[in-house]
Amino acid sequence: MKLSTTIARYWDNSPMGDVISTGVNMNMAYTWRNDGGSYWPGRLDYIFYTTSQLVKQKSFIMETDYMSQEALNKYQLYSNDSRRASDHFPHVADFEFKTYNSIKTQNTSESLKVNINSNSLLINSRVNFSKAEIYDLNGRLLTCHNLNKETNELQMPVSKIKSGIYLLKIKTETGFINQKFFKP
Repeated sequence: MKLSTTIARYWDNSPMGDVISTGVNMNMAYTWRNDGGSYWPGRLDYIFYTTSQLVKQKSFIMETDYMSQEALNKYQLYSNDSRRASDHFPHVADFEFKTYNSIKTQNTSESLKVNINSNSLLINSRVNFSKAEIYDLNGRLLTCHNLNKETNELQMPVSKIKSGIYLLKIKTETGFINQKFFKP
């Protein structure tokens, strides 16, 4: 049984994922249940994510009514905690960022290599470019640097930029190259 499905497209046209989790001690995917009501249990709570940037690791729905006493003791929970907190069960998922140690453009004629670590971003290129800019995902310009024309290489300090996903925009003679990257 596949527990993660593709359901839509993200802004960069990559598929979006839908986390379908099961209960801790049961193979059911509902997030709401009312035994005294006239409705069947249902999956009413969703977690969507972009598959281009995230990888789902683990996920679960916590319905403490069905957890063993040993598990309740281990996590310092009571059997009625889920019902007391809400009429919807907690839906928990862990994600990992996809990491890119180097970036290559789709167009191989524009030979561009970018290496990223926590302190610097190094650009080597056979393409003539004049500057490189880093934007956050809200479109704010964070830093801009001009190229050293003699080496066709640029090293940008990024130690003050928080870990996350950013857009690198490089101005070439023919236009711009845009590339997302993850700063560790």
